[in-house]
Amino acid sequence: MGMECATEVLSLAWEAAHHSERLLLYGLANGQIRLYDVQNRRHLQDMSSRDGKFPRVAALAFRPCCTSFVAAAHRNKEVDAGVLLSYDLRTGQEEMMFELMPEPTRVTSMCFNQNGRLLVASSMDGRIRLFDMGSCQPIMSWPAHTGGTSSVFFNSDETAIISAGLDGNILQWSLHHRSRTISSTTLPGHDHRSAVQLCPNGDGDFFLASSEAYHRAFVYQADNIASGIVQTMFNHSAPILDIDWHPALNLITSLAQDGTFCATKVMSSQHHII
Repeated sequence: MGMECATEVLSLAWEAAHHSERLLLYGLANGQIRLYDVQNRRHLQDMSSRDGKFPRVAALAFRPCCTSFVAAAHRNKEVDAGVLLSYDLRTGQEEMMFELMPEPTRVTSMCFNQNGRLLVASSMDGRIRLFDMGSCQPIMSWPAHTGGTSSVFFNSDETAIISAGLDGNILQWSLHHRSRTISSTTLPGHDHRSAVQLCPNGDGDFFLASSEAYHRAFVYQADNIASGIVQTMFNHSAPILDIDWHPALNLITSLAQDGTFCATKVMSSQHHII
C-alpha cells in the first residue's frame, strides 16, 4: 500500500472509534488535510486549514465516539503563532476554533479522553491546556516546560496528564490539583533543545518516548515515571525522526533520519513489557 503526496506530510492520526484500523487522517505542509480509507486504498475527502494562513498541519486527533477531529496548524517553522480547529468529518467543514489564551501559539500535540468530552493540548509557549469540547474553551491552563511543551496525553484512569518538553523532562500532572506534579523524570543525556515525543499504548498505562537527540526509544510506565526506563527499544544508526505505538495492533514503530524503519510487536503483562 502506498500514498503519493506532492508536499511534505507533517502529521498522521488513526480513527479513534473502536480502535479502528480503517480510516487514516494525514496533514500536509500546504494546509491540506486528507482522509484515507486504508482497507479500500482510496482517498475519501480533502479538507483545508483556515484561509491558508496556517499551512503547516502539524498535529491531528480523532475525537472518540464522534464524527469529528481536531487539527493544529501554524505558519512556518520559525513563527510559533498557530490555530487549533475542530472539523466535522461528514461535511469536511470547520466547526469551531479553540481559544488559545493568553495569546495564539503553535500547538504541538493533542489527546482526547475516552469519551471525547475533554481535549488536552501541548504548545510551544510551554503551557498545557485542557479544553471542554462543548464550548472549545480552556478549563485549565498552566506552564509546564521550559522552551516549549512537545507532547501530552491522559493516563489510563484519566486522573493525570503526562507531558514532555524541549527541556527533556517527562512530567505527570494531577488533574485534581492544578499544576501539581505527581512524578517526573528526565530523558538521559537529552540535549535540552530537541522536542520529546510521547506515544502511549492503547490502554495508556505504558508509553514510548524519544526525540531527534536519540538513536533509540524508551518505554516508561505511565503511573510510575520516576521508576525510570522499563525497556529500551531499537538501535538506529541515525537519530530518530518519529515514533508510534498503534493502539489496536500494539505495534511499536520508529523512523530514523537515514530512512531506516523499524517495527516491533509487543505484549504487555501486568507490570512490564515483553
